[in-house]
Amino acid sequence: MADTAPTSGTGAAAAAPRASRPLSDLLSPRQLLTYAAVVAMLLLAQPQPVTYGIGATLAALGIGVRVWACGHLRKNKEVVTSGPYRFVKNPLYVGTFLITVGGILAAGGPELPSFLVWSALGPVFVLVFFGYYMPKKKRIESARLAKYFGEAYAVYDRAVPDFVPSLRPYPQAARLPWRWDVFADNHEIGMDLLIAALFALMPFARGWLLGA
Repeated sequence: MADTAPTSGTGAAAAAPRASRPLSDLLSPRQLLTYAAVVAMLLLAQPQPVTYGIGATLAALGIGVRVWACGHLRKNKEVVTSGPYRFVKNPLYVGTFLITVGGILAAGGPELPSFLVWSALGPVFVLVFFGYYMPKKKRIESARLAKYFGEAYAVYDRAVPDFVPSLRPYPQAARLPWRWDVFADNHEIGMDLLIAALFALMPFARGWLLGA
């Protein structure tokens, strides 16, 4: 005889309660650290007019670079050499770096506690970004692209810098336009709007979060 499902007193099948998934199953360690750093920055933020303006400008430039790149990025389909990829292999990382540096500059200030954004969060970000994140991404992405595209990627890899853009475009760059459908496929717009919202709310975030 087959097992029967347990029933309630009314005879209806009782639904088994769903176990809630821990946050660590929903987000990667890198995402958890990133969101924790953003919250810490907002808690410490005391934006100053000049540095906030400079930081917001850097972040807008970073968003622009990412938008430009995502309109050309066709993942796993070809060696992307159009748009910003003519000048640098990792324009998305360049954009992320500009956004983060802009956020640190905008949120910090010359007095405590906001000075911790400049003196602690800033140096930690630079060390992690260049000491861990970029080398790891370089190792993984280069191996993957070399596997998919062989000599075509090897030639591009030798000719185009990883992070600091070259003033001379890649000679064999494809002449392809920025495309909205390619941009949409990369799911970039939601993150860009979130970043813009965080900058807009930054001057008020500390008071709201601390109930001041």
